[in-house]
Amino acid sequence: MQDLHGACALEPDLVLASHIALRGVPTEVLGTSAPAPLPTSRATECWAALIQRHPWLWTSARPSRAVLHVALLDGTDPFLLDLTLRYATLQARRPDEVVLLTAGQPVLEDVPEIDAKALGGASVHIEGGRGVVVSRSGRKLPVALHHFLATLAGKVGTIIHTAQGRGPGLSVLRCSGPSCGPKPLLGEVFLRELEPSTALLFCSAERLANERLVEENVACLKSCAPRCSPQTWCGQATTREDGALYDLSITRAAGYRDHMAR
Repeated sequence: MQDLHGACALEPDLVLASHIALRGVPTEVLGTSAPAPLPTSRATECWAALIQRHPWLWTSARPSRAVLHVALLDGTDPFLLDLTLRYATLQARRPDEVVLLTAGQPVLEDVPEIDAKALGGASVHIEGGRGVVVSRSGRKLPVALHHFLATLAGKVGTIIHTAQGRGPGLSVLRCSGPSCGPKPLLGEVFLRELEPSTALLFCSAERLANERLVEENVACLKSCAPRCSPQTWCGQATTREDGALYDLSITRAAGYRDHMAR
């Protein structure tokens, strides 16, 4: 394994634990043996190296969920949609979920008849620089990516898989007319996310060209900790010409302001 070198060369247990954590494998510790010995200085160095190489690994700090909401551009076609997903998965700090915001873009509106049973449990795999739809059994499905994504609107999403393994969740949120404005959108998002510490990031699709977009905005939201006010936000509250938020990051706690005041 690529992490078995340096301080971790003689710590295969730590490397294996990180490998399992990175792939989201559910684990259960069994047995009645004595507790493991206290970590050595070498193990501590290995742990630090793994955390530095994979920042999203579990640490003693409370994990933080980050959800990236991407407002699609007018005129988005299948190629740009595919490119948007690839840029989202290439972020230095990978988001936990990517939510595509569509306001009537034709690419996610024109849906041919598709066998719903065939798509049950299907996921998106980024292979060879493009996204393909794969069944639960691992078989590639003859379904265009944008047609599959269109079926997710208003439903439970799916998972993106990359060459590195399991990636972020993926869902589609559709709006029209006044419901696409900031206030209705935030209200909808607050209903989807309940954990106060969750970072809610809103961006326009072209801003994903910055591979540190998620990392920088999550760091901005944490910069005031532990004395953050419920209204703390980063970026700009202004919108694009079509009313979509394009550069705003806020914590879910902002939606609890009135509740916390009582």
